[in-house]
Amino acid sequence: MPYLWLVFAILLEVTAITFMKLSDGFTKLWPSVLMFVFYGGCFACLCVCIKQLDISLAYAIWSALGTASI
Repeated sequence: MPYLWLVFAILLEVTAITFMKLSDGFTKLWPSVLMFVFYGGCFACLCVCIKQLDISLAYAIWSALGTASI
């Protein structure tokens, strides 16, 4: 189950980064708001994940797959 939370965190991070690009330097309101919402969800899922996984393993997978996805 912690790996499922990790997958959700990665998907939310990729979505947040997409909205960061769409916000055009925070000049567009709704993409900027959605970026913060998705980043909040991303870190919430990551926090749930690291309750059961070692933080170094979770962070390594999260950062590697998030970077590769972008």
